[in-house]
Amino acid sequence: GLGIGEGIGEGIGDGIGDGMGEGIGLGIGEGMGLGIGNGMGDGIGDGIGNGIGDGIGEGIGLGMGDGMGDGIGEGIGEGIGDGIGDGMGEGIGLGIGEGIGEGIGDGIGDGMGEGI
Repeated sequence: GLGIGEGIGEGIGDGIGDGMGEGIGLGIGEGMGLGIGNGMGDGIGDGIGNGIGDGIGEGIGLGMGDGMGDGIGEGIGEGIGDGIGDGMGEGIGLGIGEGIGEGIGDGIGDGMGEGI
């Protein structure tokens, strides 16, 4: 009687222990796997997203800055150059014209004065 009882008890105990052990082990393993997977997925996704975002942002910023800088610099330079050129051209032209006119006038005046 004792032998049979003990045997049945041990069998039931073993079965329950094995089942519980397997269930707990699977639960822990699955939980860890999901946790690690989710964490890695989030981390990798964040890293890639941030990297791409930063790269695109920086590229656009640099490109726009470069382009705007070039355009503004060229515009200012061209404007100053044109202004100087126009002013000098006008000044030189006036000076030459005035000089020629004065020379002709002086010559005519001198000649007329001497002739009279």
